[in-house]
Amino acid sequence: MNAHPNRARHLLALLTALVALLSLPAVASAAAPTLKWGRLTVLDNPNYGGGLDAVTCAPSVAGSKALLCLAADVRGSVLASIHPAQGRALWHREFIDPKVPITGVSCPSTQLCVAVDANGQVMHSVHPLAGKAYWSKPARVDTATQAGGGYAGFAAITCPSTTFCIAVDNAANGQVAVTTDPTGPASAWTLTTLGSNIMLDSVACASANFCMVGGSNAYYSTTPTGGSAAWKAVAALSPSYSVVASLAC
Repeated sequence: MNAHPNRARHLLALLTALVALLSLPAVASAAAPTLKWGRLTVLDNPNYGGGLDAVTCAPSVAGSKALLCLAADVRGSVLASIHPAQGRALWHREFIDPKVPITGVSCPSTQLCVAVDANGQVMHSVHPLAGKAYWSKPARVDTATQAGGGYAGFAAITCPSTTFCIAVDNAANGQVAVTTDPTGPASAWTLTTLGSNIMLDSVACASANFCMVGGSNAYYSTTPTGGSAAWKAVAALSPSYSVVASLAC
């Protein structure tokens, strides 16, 4: 299992984000909702080699009280619940990628979730609550390696729709992986290198027509399937050691 220093700082942010997600009101009112912080729900005990690395919630279905949320951890498991605010007992764990940290997960609908891991692999499920058997086997998309050996691995993924996903890796040359067929084979993904000495750590898309990736710099694209020329740098970060560790669009 490869160690990535940037994951340690993600853990606190992810735990905080999960608390916020569990506290959102079930029905939005006409007025701006008031964010209410709830009690922390401990899903993974770090004393037993655990620790969450990613969290996502699928868009809710109109008229349904269920809200599908998934969390992923450093031991290669996903925890899923359709009642995330009702306590740990209603979260169900499945080891879909044993002993490999799952570094990103995204659910554009309740019928599709896609995950990436620290070895550059991708997994998906069209029935994310139905158990391990309904998750695809890890398929290696990114073979980039670290300077010291081992796979660089993916850092994050987002899927703004069921027909488009984009992930970024931890390689030193800033690679972006894109697919318009998330349930397809590894060959359905296309890798694009943004440039040398570019470290990527985060990704977010408002739609398939606008995405941003971040790390040692921030880049945007209105045609993210268009190759390296389609990505433009926003601005140099200051100070130079700053990192865009999280994005949301």
